[in-house]
Amino acid sequence: MGVLKSGEFILSPNDYSLHRKGNISDLISADYVTLSRYILAIDIYSSPKSTIQTYEYKTEVIGSQLVTHVDCYVSNDDGHLANKSNSSAFSNDFFVGGKYVFAETIPVILNGMFLKTFVLNTHPLIPTKLTANNLEITYNHGKYLTAVLNDENGNPIKNAKLFIALKGKTYTKLTDSKGQVKLFVGLAPNTYTAKVTFGGDNRYLKSSATAKIHVKKDAVKILKAKKTYKFKKSKKSKNISVTLKNSKNRVLKNIRVTIKLSGKKIRGKKTVTAKTSKKGVVTFKLGKKLTKKTRVKYTITYKGNAYYKKVTKKGTIRIV
Repeated sequence: MGVLKSGEFILSPNDYSLHRKGNISDLISADYVTLSRYILAIDIYSSPKSTIQTYEYKTEVIGSQLVTHVDCYVSNDDGHLANKSNSSAFSNDFFVGGKYVFAETIPVILNGMFLKTFVLNTHPLIPTKLTANNLEITYNHGKYLTAVLNDENGNPIKNAKLFIALKGKTYTKLTDSKGQVKLFVGLAPNTYTAKVTFGGDNRYLKSSATAKIHVKKDAVKILKAKKTYKFKKSKKSKNISVTLKNSKNRVLKNIRVTIKLSGKKIRGKKTVTAKTSKKGVVTFKLGKKLTKKTRVKYTITYKGNAYYKKVTKKGTIRIV
């Protein structure tokens, strides 16, 4: 450490690396007793140790109560007594003294030794009830999922933020004057679960609800099919054309449809497959299969897919 010269002082706490030193000639008073007391009582920031206090306001939910409290810290010379060298950076805002204190405006406390927590206020949070309706939907016919947030007495809670998790996505909605939020659901056929969550706030307890959503396949219509078709044996072209549409009367294009014939005097394979046009029309050419006088039955079938149900249409073909 070396030898102190006349007028120099050094003050070393438990950790020598945090020592401070100086020369009494740089200080104002010539009273060495007063100077000694000053050196021992003032920290490295030139503030009296006995008067430095810092406060950390917090508002947090503990159990079913909202608790507003303050943690009190006192500075020390070098931090070697502190059980918390720096306070945490704030992540929430506080309503103190009739106004909001925003997190980013609250400084981090340096070298703060924790003293005590003083509880300023506690009040019970109001229980809430969240409900969500189950849905039965047909593909192409979307519906709204509705969730309602009420307090324990059934009163709606407005302007509350709800989160709806559905099929890997989360949607954020604010409740209206009736405590409701709505989300339009238009999904592929399947069964889904929607989870609705209210995270709580400074007045209300959190709550959640789930809704089952079942989306069924849409129905298909085979249009313009006759109950009985009649062709002359001499006519080379014996075509049957039908149109396929969904329940919203929209045509189904580029889908495979089959016609199966059953009876006597049918040449070749009894099943013919064709695709619908951009107008949803499918045409079966049967001229080469029905060349003799006969009476056969037909069944037109669309097998369906992931979105549409299977559908069939039956009738008779007469060759005269």
